[in-house]
Amino acid sequence: MTTPSADTGIREGIRALMQSPFTPGTIGAIAALAREPHERRGYAAPRIARDLAYGRDPRQRLDVHYTDASSKPAPVLLWLPGGGVNASKWMPGTPWEDNVGAWTCRLQAVAVIIDHRLPPEHTWPSAARDVACAIEWVRTNIAEYGGDPERIVLAGVSSGAAHVASFIAGHGGDNPAGVLAVAVASGIYDPSAVTEMPYKHIVGTHFGTDENELKARSSVAGLAAWPGPLLVTVTEFDPPTFHEQAILVLNERFRVRGALPHFAVVPGHAHGSDVLSLGVDDSALDLMLRELLAEISA
Repeated sequence: MTTPSADTGIREGIRALMQSPFTPGTIGAIAALAREPHERRGYAAPRIARDLAYGRDPRQRLDVHYTDASSKPAPVLLWLPGGGVNASKWMPGTPWEDNVGAWTCRLQAVAVIIDHRLPPEHTWPSAARDVACAIEWVRTNIAEYGGDPERIVLAGVSSGAAHVASFIAGHGGDNPAGVLAVAVASGIYDPSAVTEMPYKHIVGTHFGTDENELKARSSVAGLAAWPGPLLVTVTEFDPPTFHEQAILVLNERFRVRGALPHFAVVPGHAHGSDVLSLGVDDSALDLMLRELLAEISA
């Protein structure tokens, strides 16, 4: 697998931004740091099949990022974007999240990036069920795009990571057939343990507010028990809530399996910026995701 070139100015810029309080404008400033190097390098895969239906709901749509260059079936990265109630697989005219698809194709793999049903109309466990439907779509259709339905890395960031974990914990009501590895970046896994605002409020929109229900909706035990390769990451400048959530998974993984999962604190990055920078910054997330794809490609 090839290694994308780095633009270390992104991390330097993020470190400078993190010297001030995080505001909604900070997200836009981080996106601006990554946009120019993405546009210079090219953030679109050679081929993209847009808005393919994997269910009946208008939100149950996915994009396939692929290339015709592969001579054998390629591993598949099934990706859930973050964004909470505004999660989106694509923002036209921007690198979001086309950069994930282009990055994946450079590694001789196929990316499937999905939209899923959103609160307030659709709450837990709707997104986990959508993951199950998307996996079934991949297993049935991905060979048409050069992908191997038996070699899937299931991954997500932020709210996407929470839904991936929920699916792996069994909340989606399906067997993760074909999923060989799992990666979760900066997610919420035990909603009952979130006390920091505004994250407690955001958790409530997805998981509800009843304390007993929140405890039952934790994915920590199920994610930690996942028998295959597991990658858990947070960023250096993630809020404390996300570091605490990662520690819960690490502790439980060690308790039940006697070893930690693959784990990284991504230096120089803030919440979600490590994903936005895939393809133009050789971050720890970049390295470890490449390792997961290589592991299932061997």
